[in-house]
Amino acid sequence: MKLISMATIRAGIYKKVIPHMLRYSFATPLIEDGIDIRYI
Repeated sequence: MKLISMATIRAGIYKKVIPHMLRYSFATPLIEDGIDIRYI
């Protein structure tokens, strides 16, 4: 969790980011594009 916090600060993102947000932002576009959930 500390690694994510440090990376967001370096990236200029100052709101709280949690690992689930990263997973969601990766998987959602793939699912919307019709990729089978078994491949994600």
